[in-house]
Amino acid sequence: MKQLDVNNVFFHGDLHEEVYITLPPCLSLPSLHCVCKLQRSLYGLCQAGQQWYAKLSHFLLNNRYTLFDHSLFLKYNGTKLPAILAYVDDLVLTSNDTEEIIVITASLDHHFKVKNLSNLTYLFFGLCSIPCISVNTSDGIFMCSS
Repeated sequence: MKQLDVNNVFFHGDLHEEVYITLPPCLSLPSLHCVCKLQRSLYGLCQAGQQWYAKLSHFLLNNRYTLFDHSLFLKYNGTKLPAILAYVDDLVLTSNDTEEIIVITASLDHHFKVKNLSNLTYLFFGLCSIPCISVNTSDGIFMCSS
């Protein structure tokens, strides 16, 4: 299990509506009534998280992953089963195919610039990681500790 952190995650989202912001007081402009129209998502916007999730989902779906749950993406490939769990800017990758982890990590880095945090040591909310995964196609995916 590998963990990735996406750099500047909210700057990746596209805006689908017009959003204007007032300029910081330190910037001098010819008029006091100037505002800026945002071209990209920005930290602090209400829609920033939603736009990032849309961008990530689109990317993973185009790479033949299936949305299994709101934050879990799976890619069925015969006996290989890579999975990506997303939580805001953190991604957990696991697979019984090491090559798929290498390929998707490189692709994510190319599109979004990610930090590879190496092997997963803690899951979200402080839970310790589980060292093995067992797949049973008829009943689902099971995680177990050894």
